[in-house]
Amino acid sequence: MTRTNLVIYPTEFKHESRILKETQSVAEQGLMDRIIITALWREGLKEYEELDGKRLVWRVKLRCARLPKFFLTEILKYLELMFKLLLHFRNSKVSVVSCHSLSVLPIGALFKLFQRPRLVYTPHELETERTGLSGVRKKLSKLVERALMPFVDKIIVPSQGCADWYSKNYGRSDVHVFLNTPFLKELESLRSSILRENLNIPNNAQVFLYHGLLGRGRAIRILLDTFAQLSGSKHLVIMGFGELEDIVKSYARRFSNIHFHPAVPPEDTVRYASGADVGICLIEDVSLSYYHSSPNKLFEYIHSGIPVIVSDFPDMGRIIEQHGCGWKIPVNEKSLLALLNTLTPQEIERKRAAAVKCRGNFCWSNYKEEVADIYDMSA
Repeated sequence: MTRTNLVIYPTEFKHESRILKETQSVAEQGLMDRIIITALWREGLKEYEELDGKRLVWRVKLRCARLPKFFLTEILKYLELMFKLLLHFRNSKVSVVSCHSLSVLPIGALFKLFQRPRLVYTPHELETERTGLSGVRKKLSKLVERALMPFVDKIIVPSQGCADWYSKNYGRSDVHVFLNTPFLKELESLRSSILRENLNIPNNAQVFLYHGLLGRGRAIRILLDTFAQLSGSKHLVIMGFGELEDIVKSYARRFSNIHFHPAVPPEDTVRYASGADVGICLIEDVSLSYYHSSPNKLFEYIHSGIPVIVSDFPDMGRIIEQHGCGWKIPVNEKSLLALLNTLTPQEIERKRAAAVKCRGNFCWSNYKEEVADIYDMSA
């Protein structure tokens, strides 16, 4: 019998690194014969995209997507996606269904009822405590997640804080923690000059890098207002995209030590980051999900061999405390300014050495045995 892993994630699937890493691990260990990653199609994207001999991305075309956007349309789109997936796999048994969002967990539960596959729930954050979720939507999310927990066989979460939350709230002992770490092959001792060259930053300046989403809750305004007060020897590079991009560009035009750089492909992040002196991974305490986050960028900075400034939150702070690879601070302008004004080249170099030393502790390949435990159907 062909072992098939159906992965469901309600996005267009362009740069979902966590799904790519998880499915690659499953494929390389021969745990599945076929892995089908289902996503949402839009104009300009391939409907079917072969990633390798075992992994296929299927971007599902939805007729309801043509309708004007309003609440009922979203419900119709969801029902159409659910119907098409169940219909497509009605005559071919699925071995494992991986749901990467609470929104598609009901679809996974229906597969569980009809085909009895192993159901893996792998939320990318605390789904019912995420930023922007409130009121009736939050209450409904909590009800749905609790109601569907009996269908779930395994849970994968991105931080220990998330694992503790799921264990406490649902009494689960089968929660696996997969940090958002790169693969081991990305561990390279690099000192790229690409950022300085692209942005004309002097070689004797200290470069502080933020890369990622330019959105609310990411301390972007705190970074901008803080570096606007500093001398030209400390430069801030903000690399990414999002709703605050225009604000970043306006600061870059006004202050010579603040720079905007467009986002780069995920596979190039480590190379670009290695040209900075310090990485910045500040998340504001705007939700419990953010409070327990362990962002990709934290580990990408460490893999780049640079120390990191993080929020003084439990999960990120624990890594800094254990390995001495950076600094943790309260997320406000005063605390950041005080730290930046006291940082010396010697301390940065000492923290850099610690970051280089601990890189091997944060590799996706470290989860090989846990991936096998979750996806091995012979176990």
